[in-house]
Amino acid sequence: MLKAAFGNIYVHDDGIFAVLKPLYYTLTGRPFFHMWYLFMLSGLYFVTPYVIRGTEILKSKGIDLYGKPAWVFLALASISYWTSSHKLGWDIGVQFLYLSYYMVGYAIYRYSKNHKNNIRGLGLIALGAVVGSGQGICRYLTFSNVMDLSWTGIDVFACEGLDPFTVVSSVLIFSGFSLLKIKKSFSALSSYMFLVFLIHAGVWDVMCNTVIRKLSFIRQSVLAIPFCVVIIFFLSLIAAYIYKSLWNRFDTRFNFTEKFFKIFKLAD
Repeated sequence: MLKAAFGNIYVHDDGIFAVLKPLYYTLTGRPFFHMWYLFMLSGLYFVTPYVIRGTEILKSKGIDLYGKPAWVFLALASISYWTSSHKLGWDIGVQFLYLSYYMVGYAIYRYSKNHKNNIRGLGLIALGAVVGSGQGICRYLTFSNVMDLSWTGIDVFACEGLDPFTVVSSVLIFSGFSLLKIKKSFSALSSYMFLVFLIHAGVWDVMCNTVIRKLSFIRQSVLAIPFCVVIIFFLSLIAAYIYKSLWNRFDTRFNFTEKFFKIFKLAD
């Protein structure tokens, strides 16, 4: 009903529709094309304590959900997501499907603790990067109308979070990093990664409407994919660094974070 009421938003960007369009996307859990993840993640955080308790109870009865069932769950989640259409970023069904990543992630972590091997780890990361890059290239060729890579109405290389090739690439890369034995700490860099995630879509949007639009040879080259990935990452990292520096100064002066969390503090 909501989509029917706001149906014209998709074809009008002026007047009242320019105001209602952001509202529609916010209500459906997708204020910007990558922001669905935050809505989904908030649901996962809410149910995680119950999931942990439930798996502990089952484990005491001899049922280990972090073994083979986790991998089956992820495969079924991918198939389900691939063959259906979810419209709401905060849909409980989407959150339930992404629990499969939780389970497989812990299964990988549990295995990797006693199987550290840098060569195998780097090999899995490289293989995952190849799968992900191949998916991106196929997606590029599809958009460029060079190849038709969709069958029976299903976009095989759709680059969504639970599409089969995305699942394979993600599992390989995560497994690879889990196997690495790294002595140097990268915690300083990791503290910016969430901000990079939030900012990168805006950076990409600006690039599309400025640089890429003017440089036609970039749009026509497969090399545009790695070029844009590198440029957008570093621009987003710079923006994240500037934002975090300004926020830390602001927060130190006005103590905003502590005041904000006091609102939600239930007890001393």
